[in-house]
Amino acid sequence: MNQETDLQKRMFIFFIVVAVLMIGYSVLSSYYFSKEKPVAEKKSDIQTAQKKQETAVSETKKQKTQTVVSYSGGSFNLLLGSRRVNTDSLKNIVTVRTDFGEVKFSKVGGRVVSIYVDKYRTDIISDFAKNNRIFPTEIITTNPQLTALINFSEYSFKKEGNSYIFTLKKDGIKVEKRFVFENSVFSLKIKTEGLEKEGIAIINGIVLTENTSAFGHSGAIIKTDKELIKIDADIDREQIIRGNILWAGEENKYFIQLLATKNGFNTTHVIPVAEEKTVVISEISPEIEGFFFGGPKLHSLLESITENYKKS
Repeated sequence: MNQETDLQKRMFIFFIVVAVLMIGYSVLSSYYFSKEKPVAEKKSDIQTAQKKQETAVSETKKQKTQTVVSYSGGSFNLLLGSRRVNTDSLKNIVTVRTDFGEVKFSKVGGRVVSIYVDKYRTDIISDFAKNNRIFPTEIITTNPQLTALINFSEYSFKKEGNSYIFTLKKDGIKVEKRFVFENSVFSLKIKTEGLEKEGIAIINGIVLTENTSAFGHSGAIIKTDKELIKIDADIDREQIIRGNILWAGEENKYFIQLLATKNGFNTTHVIPVAEEKTVVISEISPEIEGFFFGGPKLHSLLESITENYKKS
């Protein structure tokens, strides 16, 4: 009898212990699990917020880029091809000795076809430009026939002091280009007649000789009143930059071609013409005054240009 009573007591104690353990486990589980779940939710909220923030930043960058650069099929035909190449043998040349080296103009088109810098034994006009007969200071219009007339015709030439003047009068069109040498740069005045109904642009720069180093930018460079824009030469579509453009051109690691006008440019086009090769042109009025520079990238000169043309 006593044994049965002891067994019942032991069974009763066992069930009490089990019940206490079960209740304790459930209490502890609910306590810890309730703490962990909000942490997981907070992490999820943070990740979501970060993704939203990153997306917003990415979209902002895209919007900023799109306000500066747009794409186009192109309204200015550069007329690259055999006709351009065969028109100019590069033998009807005007050569000018300068403090830094030698500049050559072709009477065909009144264009700058060579800028040789003695110190660096380098021609700022690349072989690509010479082989394809496309050069800085050319005038390009929205009428291909007029573009051909202006750039493939022979200009008359005269020298007045340190001014070199090239003039074309043909088929109701008149173009006068006046280059005046001043130290390492030369000022440029262009007057046209008969092009008032056409869109007109000028070539600021052609792709320079490729860098021998992997470092440094090669391609278009455009300075606005707010920022410096660099566009790599590997683009596959024409890009159009609009705004208050102070100067524009082409650069590689060491050298630059750029053209600026006193009134600036409203629109500049960067046109791909071959693999990793671009041409920069800017829309102009029928009459402009400014300067063209081709040579080493001197930061003091670029800063001076920027300051002077901001004030003009």
